[in-house]
Amino acid sequence: MEEKEEKVKRPISIRGLDEDAYKGIVELAKSTGENVGKIASEAFRLYLAMASAGEKALRTASNALKEIGEAAAEGLKKTSPRMVSNIGELSLSASDLKSFEGPVAFSRIGHLVFEDDVSEELFREKVLTIVNCEVVEVPKTIPKPLVLSKAKFVKRIDTRS
Repeated sequence: MEEKEEKVKRPISIRGLDEDAYKGIVELAKSTGENVGKIASEAFRLYLAMASAGEKALRTASNALKEIGEAAAEGLKKTSPRMVSNIGELSLSASDLKSFEGPVAFSRIGHLVFEDDVSEELFREKVLTIVNCEVVEVPKTIPKPLVLSKAKFVKRIDTRS
């Protein structure tokens, strides 16, 4: 003869249980032929599974947001303008401009020279603005309208042949 071990089930009181939720479980138990305890247990298991999945999703979303934040900060670092100002005379080569992590704003420079190896594309990418400079000297490969579009309060723009 097989002996079954039966769990001793004791009544469990749940404080703060919503009366409408309890009534809904009782009605579901009646309509399905199950007992209230079994349906309540299944509801608790389902809730725990959803909470666990939600916690994992929240962790995943949190990690993704952290990575996005770090990428955004790095992106801002690369796109935030650098300021170069209050210099009597400054000459910049292509490698000088490339060494800046982002665009550059030039201000209050007596004589600003862009050397012959600075291309139009590099000038367009790296020079954000030129403000309050006495003389700006550029190679002929950089169109004057491009220089003018970035210059404000510049006394003279010279193009080298």
